[in-house]
Formats: sequence, structure tokens, C-alpha cells
Amino acid sequence: MAQTTNTNEILQFASFTSYVEPSFWHKLSQLKLDIDKLEEKVRLIWGKYSNYTSNTSLKPSVFVDYSAYNDQFEEGNLQLPIKGQLLNLNTLEDFKSCDKTKLLNDYGQTVWEHITSGKVFENPTLLVSFLLLTHADLKKYHFYYWFAFPAVKSVPTTYIKKPQNISEVFSQHQLSLLEKAVQDVEDWKLYSAFLLDVDSENVCLQLLREIKTKLGHYVGFCDPSLSPEYPGWPLRNLLALLAYHFPELIGMEVNIICLRLSLSKGIRTANASMVLSVKLPPLTELFESGEDTVKWIGWERNDRGNFGPRLADLASSMNPLKLVETSVDLNLKLMKWRLVPDLDLECLKQLRCLLLGAGTLGCSVARLLLAWGVGKITLVDNGRVSYSNPVRQSLFTYKDSLYKGQGSHKAEAAADALKLINPHINANGVNLSIPMPGHVIGELLQNGKENPQALEARKSFEQLQQLIETHDTVFLLMDSRESRWLPTLLSAFSKKLVINAALGFDTYLVMRHGLQGEEPNEGPELGCYFCNDVTAPGDSQRDRTLDQKCTVTRPGVSGIASGLAVELMVATLQHPLGGKAPAIAEDERSPLGTVPHSIRGFLSQWQQISVTSHKFDRCIACSDTVLKEFEVRNFEFLVDVFNTPNYLEDLTGLTALKQETNSDEVWELSDSDMSDKDEGI
Repeated sequence: MAQTTNTNEILQFASFTSYVEPSFWHKLSQLKLDIDKLEEKVRLIWGKYSNYTSNTSLKPSVFVDYSAYNDQFEEGNLQLPIKGQLLNLNTLEDFKSCDKTKLLNDYGQTVWEHITSGKVFENPTLLVSFLLLTHADLKKYHFYYWFAFPAVKSVPTTYIKKPQNISEVFSQHQLSLLEKAVQDVEDWKLYSAFLLDVDSENVCLQLLREIKTKLGHYVGFCDPSLSPEYPGWPLRNLLALLAYHFPELIGMEVNIICLRLSLSKGIRTANASMVLSVKLPPLTELFESGEDTVKWIGWERNDRGNFGPRLADLASSMNPLKLVETSVDLNLKLMKWRLVPDLDLECLKQLRCLLLGAGTLGCSVARLLLAWGVGKITLVDNGRVSYSNPVRQSLFTYKDSLYKGQGSHKAEAAADALKLINPHINANGVNLSIPMPGHVIGELLQNGKENPQALEARKSFEQLQQLIETHDTVFLLMDSRESRWLPTLLSAFSKKLVINAALGFDTYLVMRHGLQGEEPNEGPELGCYFCNDVTAPGDSQRDRTLDQKCTVTRPGVSGIASGLAVELMVATLQHPLGGKAPAIAEDERSPLGTVPHSIRGFLSQWQQISVTSHKFDRCIACSDTVLKEFEVRNFEFLVDVFNTPNYLEDLTGLTALKQETNSDEVWELSDSDMSDKDEGI
């Protein structure tokens, strides 16, 4: 390499342009919501670039996609790795106001350490890297971002010989030898920068680390630029490397080969490569006056050609259904950031909820289950939407009451409405009448013939039993007391969590039924809806006026009760013991707080109390006596319950208990009377 005269023509470089695949932003959204949350930590990522192309108008490009977050670089055909750092800031204000110059200079020092320590000689890919500053607005799916490709500042490298195509410098024989050498390379990561020894008979491609022992005729690099005038961005730091480690080259001619490859019939060719000669500046010019650290440049220009960030608007390009799917649980995941880090959202996503009743309570409960991200909702009802329903039952509209002149089936209309709200919800409606005590069905066989009413009741029972067995939580949201009895029995038999909500005019009751697991609970087991009753349910609709047949409540009561019912279920499932959680146990709390047994509200007094009651050993719905009788006799047992008014009371001993109570009251009165007479009062 000979001493030459400076032509004073400054070498310019083709800067990188970033291309971000949408999959990169989807992965960032997931990491932000589930892992990073409010933490603004630096994350190591991968990009890729290539010195292969057939499109002469293509700019030097760095691509990032979902694989950028892998621990190891995902090898691709004809691609080179570029390691980067991602810093995602929580607010747009922080993104705008952060000191970009300091950020780049701080990151650039890492590159400079790689250069000065000599690590680059062993791993040439360390010469190029990138910094990605982002802000993710996950409500709008707007991603603000700005790439920087760090390069040493103020390196006034000058030309000695302007760029020439390799065919103007190399003979055809030398070019053929180069292409053969290129063909033999298996791992281009080791040759992203390299040495090239050339003479009339030989062309030898060598690793960059060989530069420590001798200088080749050429120092080369894999050039992503296709410009006939400007070499690619990686050359900037390669020249700084030479200036630092080989001060004897200062002011000397250095020959550079910009290796640009293409494929021709499966063979790598170097016909598009470029050769140039440069003069290295003094090393002191790498540093700014009075500073002992190198300054860095490299922030990317935006689409308008200015230094500034870009915006990726995924909402405008995403499939609306996909956008709903990724956005629906945003609020839930945000809860985990600060408020409830231990919240288990996956158990709610997998939950299967059965709602018995699709009226005022059922509609409100279903909407709230959607908000909690519950995956499957099945609604059961036998009614149709009437003209009075839509104003109180939030899933119905006026059109539902017009359907075929008789109104849509409530359960099916409610399920359809849920799908309109969230197309990804697994919602189904089942039109079903639940058999009830006090509603006589007759015997299965009457006069030697099958009884249609009894057969229909058995079919409904079997369908209800199947529904309960295939769901995890059962909501009892019906109008009457007797309609809750069979679901309570079947849920207790199948060990399902039951949430019960009942309304009065200005009162409400919300409770969870006690759940017995495989092992006995510690302490008394909690009771069910019927455990406080000493009478079996009967036909509550018989001989009733219109205002007695309809559930007449203050409009706000149902909303309060529905909200409490859903929140009680969620809090129960988040408790370590699930449905077996004790009531109001301060030492064993759900992440959402205590888990009461029942909540009673009195709107006229603006009061609400939590009440705990234990399982009643003579309960007509969940006692061991009833469960064993059902296990043995199954539907035959239910026939007796439906047809015989006092059957449950006789079976559980309530009849005897009431007789004993009445007898004790009479006996106490008689004893008192006799005592008064004996004492002469």
C-alpha cells in the first residue's frame, strides 16, 4: 500500500432502511402485556440484512419480524444477522422527550468496545448493529418507532480511486476464482467482513482475524447497497476498525471490495461487486474536541426524508376479527400490571359457564362474563322475547320481540347478541323447560301407555344433566324458587360451582353454594339456596295475579345483583381453594379479596350485608339423603318429587322436625299453665 495524494473527495455511504413485518408488532404487544408490563427494560433482538438481490432499485435494508425475539438468530437463506436492542417506552411523551443523542452515544460505546477490544476480528457481525426505540399504543394498535444504525461520527474518509465495478479491476480469470471461493463459503457470518488476497493466478478469501498477521490486497465486506456510487453503511465502522488497530495505515491507500452477490442458475456470482480505494484519516479525528469518547450517528430518516420516527398503524391493516380477538382482554391484562399481578386470566379464558335463565339477570350476567374473558357461555331458557323485555334485558332489541309474530327464543337470541358483541365467543342458546317440584307430570306409564308429559320431563332432565356435567360453573338466574331445585340437586351431585342470584322488589340475594370436594372441607360446609328452608318448593305461579307472576323489581336491582354474582364467581375461582374457599377468611384471601358465602342487599335502606350459613343435614336439595336417593333411583326419584307435594319433606325428615317443633311448643305451654296452677298464682 503506497503513500498517495488526497483528492479531497469525501466518501459517502448508503444508509440502512428498516422494514418491520406486522408479526414483529404482534409479538411486541404480547410481550408488553404479559411479561414486560410497566418495565422499560432493554430487550436484545435480531435483525437481518443481505448482500444478495436482483432488484437494483432496492435500498440497503434491515428486516425484523417475529423471529427477532428468538434467543438465537434464525438462519435464513442468504441472510446475515444484525444484533440490536429494543427499548419500548410506556408513554408517547417519554418517547418524544428522551435524549436521542445520548441514547445513541451510550449504545455506540458498546460497538466501540467491540472494535477496540478486537472482538470484531473474531466475530465481524459485531461491526453492524441497531437500536430500536418504540412506543406501543395497544388501545389503538399504533406503534411509534425509530431505528438507529450506530456509525462512528466525523470520519472524513476520502477517495483515492472512485468506485468501479469489479469487472473493471479484476480479470475474468480472477473473477472466476473469486466466485469459486465465494461458492465454497458455508457460514457467511464469519465472512461479513473479510480479507482478499489477489494475484494473477490466485484469489484467496480469508477470515478478518488474519489481518493481525498480514494485510491482504483488499479488505472486504458484505455490502447491502446496490448503488454504483455509494458503498453500504457497514463500511463506516470497518474503516474505524482499521484506523484504530493499524495506525500505520493513516494517510495510506486502502483497497476495499464491496461484495455484492447474486444467483445465476443456482451459482453465486460477484459481478455486481464494487472496488474502491480510500485514504484513512488520523485517529484523533474520530473524537470531538475536548472529548475522550467517540460520537455516533445513525438515526434513520422517516418517509418524508426527515430525521424522525415512523408510525405503524396496524388497526388499519388488521382483519377486524383479529383485532377484536387481540383487544378484547386488554383491560384484563392491564389489571395484572399494577393492581392484581397474581390474577389468573387463563382459568377464566378456559371457563365454561352455564346460565339458567336468559332474562334480566341472564343478559346482564352474560355481558359481564364477556368482559372477564370467559371462553364459553351457554344460556338456557324456555321463554320468548316479549315487547316488555328489551328495556330491561340488555341483550334484546325491539326486533327480537317481532320475530314471527311471537318473539325470538330468549336463549338463542341472547347467544346471537353475544356473538355480535364478540365474534370469538363460544356462545350457545338452548330452548329448554326445567322440570320443577309442584308441577305434576304424572307417571311414566298411564293405563299401559307412555305419558307424553312425563317423557318430555325426562328428556328435559337428561338434557339439563348433560349441560351441567359439561360446564364448570352454573348460574341460577330464574324467576321462581321451584325452578332452582333440580339444577341445585344436579350441580351438587356433579360437584359444580353454583352462583345463585334472586331478586325482590328492592332486595337481592347473591350466593355461592357450598362445594364438597373429594376430601372433606376444613370446618363446616357452606349451604345452598335451600338450606335455610323447612318447606319444599311448590307451584308458585298458581292462582297468582299478573303483578305476582312477573318479577317486579326496581330496575337498578338486577344490575347490582348481576355484577355481584359475576364478581363472586371470579373471586371464588381465583382463591387457592376455588369453590371450597371458606367464607370471609382474612388469612386465605383471593387475589381479589375475601370470598363471602352470600350477599343480601336492601336498596330501600341502602344497605348490604354478607351472611354465612352452613349446610343443613335435612336440606331438600343438597343433603346426603337427597343425593343418595337420586343416585340410586335417578329419574324415578324425580317423578315422586314432581308428583307428590310433601315427598321431599318426608324423605329428609323435615315433616318430623316440624311435628317435633309444634309438639315442643304445645308442651311448653301446658307445662307453664300447670306450674302456674300448682303455685297458686
